[in-house]
Amino acid sequence: MVCIKQVDFIPENNLNCPISKSLPGGLFGCLSCFKSADWLGRRKAILLASVITVIGGALQAGSVNIAMYIVMRFITGLGIGKLIPVLHMALESTQAWTY
Repeated sequence: MVCIKQVDFIPENNLNCPISKSLPGGLFGCLSCFKSADWLGRRKAILLASVITVIGGALQAGSVNIAMYIVMRFITGLGIGKLIPVLHMALESTQAWTY
């Protein structure tokens, strides 16, 4: 039989903390996207949110301790929270309505 060693990266009592840190980032990203979409335009706002998401995800994957992982999870949530409303606005404005 193959034995799988348990990884002690996150203690069991702190398991929900890193997972839930993307939600406040998503909230702040969602609230900040309306001004940035008007200021930059929709395409550049989508590009900015995508860059924030990719950078946050890359740094999250390369995190060396739990504190860095939590902060990068927040930054990834910030980018994803920015993407959702801006993409929705862009798709609504370009869709052809047929009944």
